[in-house]
Amino acid sequence: MNDTIDNVMADLNRARRQHAEAADRLEFEITRAIGLLMDIQGERDHMELLRQATLDFTVVERATR
Repeated sequence: MNDTIDNVMADLNRARRQHAEAADRLEFEITRAIGLLMDIQGERDHMELLRQATLDFTVVERATR
C-alpha cells in the first residue's frame, strides 16, 4: 500500500513539475508577446510623430512661398 501511495505521490509531483514548466513557458510567451505589442505601438507612435512633423513642415513651407 505504501508503495502505491509513493508511486501516486511521485506521479503527482511529476505532473506538477510538468505543468509548472508549461506555465513558465506560457508566461514567457505572453511576456514576449506583450513586449512585441509595445514595440509595435512605439513604432506606430514614432510614425505618427514623423507624419505630423512632415505635415507641419509642408504647411510651413507652403506658407512661406
